[in-house]
Amino acid sequence: MLRRFYSVITSLLAFCVLEGCLVNDMSYPDVKPAITSIRFEGQVGEAVIDNDKRTVTVEIYETYDLGSVRLLEIASNYDSVITFGKGTTYNEMNTYMDLRTPVEVQVSVYESFTWTIIANQRITRHFKIRNQAGEEDINETEKMVVVKVADTNPLSEIEVLDAKLGIEGSEISPDFKEVHDFTDIVYFNVAYSGETERWGVRVLPWEVSLEITSVNAWAYSADVTGMLGKEQDNTAVLEFRKASDEEWQRYEGDLVMDGVRMSAVITGLDDDTDYTVRIVSGDDVSAEFDFHTEAAVQIPNSSYDEWFLSSGGAWFPRADESAETWWDTANMGANTLSPVNPTTPEDNFLAVRGEGKRAARLETKSVLGVMAAGNLYSGRYKGTEGISALLEFGVPFESRPVGLRGYYSYEPATINKVDTPYEDLMGRTDMCQIYIMLTAWDKPFDVNSTKRQYIDMDDPDILAFRELVSDQSTNGEYVEFFIHLDDEAWRDKSRKATHIVVISCASRYGNYFTGAVGSVLYVDEFQLVYDESTVPRDGSVLIVDKDHVNSNVDIGDRE
Repeated sequence: MLRRFYSVITSLLAFCVLEGCLVNDMSYPDVKPAITSIRFEGQVGEAVIDNDKRTVTVEIYETYDLGSVRLLEIASNYDSVITFGKGTTYNEMNTYMDLRTPVEVQVSVYESFTWTIIANQRITRHFKIRNQAGEEDINETEKMVVVKVADTNPLSEIEVLDAKLGIEGSEISPDFKEVHDFTDIVYFNVAYSGETERWGVRVLPWEVSLEITSVNAWAYSADVTGMLGKEQDNTAVLEFRKASDEEWQRYEGDLVMDGVRMSAVITGLDDDTDYTVRIVSGDDVSAEFDFHTEAAVQIPNSSYDEWFLSSGGAWFPRADESAETWWDTANMGANTLSPVNPTTPEDNFLAVRGEGKRAARLETKSVLGVMAAGNLYSGRYKGTEGISALLEFGVPFESRPVGLRGYYSYEPATINKVDTPYEDLMGRTDMCQIYIMLTAWDKPFDVNSTKRQYIDMDDPDILAFRELVSDQSTNGEYVEFFIHLDDEAWRDKSRKATHIVVISCASRYGNYFTGAVGSVLYVDEFQLVYDESTVPRDGSVLIVDKDHVNSNVDIGDRE
């Protein structure tokens, strides 16, 4: 939502009238008005603000039209007046900018400074061929791709496996799968939205030797890729060892061969440990490749045993006020209006009993007529704006589990509170939600329901995501579950995580003030899983994976 500064403008006009009659010997305060934050629809990550150059640089998803990008929020210091220049249009309450070229804006208090908004659009491109040697070289300026292929593969018999040279959804002609002769440069037309680019592709022969090209190390396993000296080298074996050991272990699993490329998944490793791996083929031995496995760590207090009651009457899921915040709730927001806690500790109804054991009880309540869904999330409560809590989703986390295990019990009520865009859900059964998300964010994500500022599920920095959604009663019993981050849940397994988001909510659309007052969700004994073979597949645990069908998934997200 854009900020208006009518009071400042009125003051400046009044000053100008007096200026015509009086001589003002007072100097202006030494202030430098500046843009402090900005967010566009389709923006990737945070804007880069350079106060010296007075520039704001943003990255926009490749599928968004740079010619008309909706401005969601802009803020400045000193309550400055912001005036938009050319390239800005208005539609009802929305502001749009043509970011194909830099847009200038004026930021003013006593003086006016020109700031420039610059947009970049990262387009993912690739060109993959069989028996490819290394990564392709893509020159976006010259629109040229150079791909190396094993010298045993004739250039007249090239098999193109996949190609993407333009924006998602663009069309390549001729059909790259029908083109095989690359003895000379081959040109392709890449068309999108009425515009066409001409790209050239050159394939070069390359002598390939034994080489480990990459290792993607998890806690108890490692994904290894390499290059062989020749296609289908049946003598090649993979060997690995701890850095502290002298003796090599032979990899006994299957080597996946794709021409001169080799891949394997080494399992049974120890977490947080140094290893090295190599390829051996006859008398030839590749260079050793060192790697370190991730630590199989847990988020503190995932059993939800530790709670304290603040002097203001709000419950917090940690031992005391001075304890580090790993988990939080929106209780403080509910307590702002009235002394009420949608999320509380549970002492009697537990999934696992024992001394000091507790669970979490999440209930959707009405606070002075406003719906407050019981929730529990990894992150931090930041404050309240209007009737909305300002939440910070995500805590720093560098490991990559393969799933989340725990217990839940749910008793849904009938939805009796709705808001845009979920008015049609009135009268339907409420849904609980439990999800896990791993990201590569620079910092946690700020949620603001008043401004409809929620996590964009198309964010390329979301590495993995899967959720358990249910509108079914568990009949007063706990259900053990495992939310599996299988291959379908991972969007990018090559990148390392920086943050983890784990959220439980009694009403799935509580952020939108939509749900059923009286829905109650219990959660207990959450645990991050790093070895999925430890999870029983005998039906005793609810497995939420690519084959699991959540209730009411037909509703979908509306924004």
